[in-house]
Amino acid sequence: MNFIPYTSVGAIKFGESRSNVRFVMGAYKEYKKNKFSSNTLDDFGGCQVFYTKDNTVEAVEVYRNVELLYKGENLFNMNKEELISIFNDPQRKEDEYGITFPTVGVSITLVDGLPDSILMYQRGYM
Repeated sequence: MNFIPYTSVGAIKFGESRSNVRFVMGAYKEYKKNKFSSNTLDDFGGCQVFYTKDNTVEAVEVYRNVELLYKGENLFNMNKEELISIFNDPQRKEDEYGITFPTVGVSITLVDGLPDSILMYQRGYM
């Protein structure tokens, strides 16, 4: 899957309707991420798609069993320092769980300095 900031993740486009995503992606499971979720998500088995209350794509979370490309590089093959370098975001925020790069709409959960999951989102999501 190729990631284009604030535009798309693979065939999934931010702002696209839930029905279009399901048509393109195929089999899914629908559920709420947690009790605070305002809408259900669709789990396509390697990525989860989050929707607004109007059922348009607002975020996509991808897990390490998927090849996620940004600028031709697989983000899951990078360590923390390489991720900081490729995104080159002076506004990045770090905490004990990972790094967020607000200028490109990416939040990465790290385990032992390596990406475990990567959330990409549309403007205004976070």
